[in-house]
Amino acid sequence: MAEGATWPDGNEARILSESIVDTVRQPLLILGEDLRVQSANRAFCDAFQLDRVQAEGRLVYDLGDGQWDIPELRRLLSQGLPADALFENFGLEHDFPSIGLRVMVLNARRVDHLHRILLAIEDVTERRRAESEREMLVGELNHRVKNLFAIVRALATQANGGRSAGHYRQVFLGRVDALARTHDLLFASEWH
Repeated sequence: MAEGATWPDGNEARILSESIVDTVRQPLLILGEDLRVQSANRAFCDAFQLDRVQAEGRLVYDLGDGQWDIPELRRLLSQGLPADALFENFGLEHDFPSIGLRVMVLNARRVDHLHRILLAIEDVTERRRAESEREMLVGELNHRVKNLFAIVRALATQANGGRSAGHYRQVFLGRVDALARTHDLLFASEWH
């Protein structure tokens, strides 16, 4: 802390910490030692369609009418975090009745002197879906490129037929041009 700077006391510190928690764009819960929600930030409430007033003071497992009673989460939190310990990048998938399947990465830290657990939740559902879609598209592109190579090879073989080099070149390039025009037509029709 800079010289002359003071840390706020009591109520000011609480207001400051609540403001910091609400500013964080990642869903964040502050849990008491008994795993009751002390604070749920706006990002958490928005992402999981929960009302902050109904969330605070309840057991984390009771949130969303029991939607957060997730066996993996229960196991993780029941093992307990030693003083000032943390866990990072804990992957968790859960199908919430109200919002559907979510793929999440959890990070938590026990802040022992405050008797609190900070639980940050990153929803990576869309990222995982996009990665899966990208992998599918790359596979499809790979398949089409291999097919294109096979077609070019077949064109090269067919164009030979004992012709002179100049005539072979002319026939081969004509067939490659026809293939390119066919590709343009298919692309323009969105491959229908």
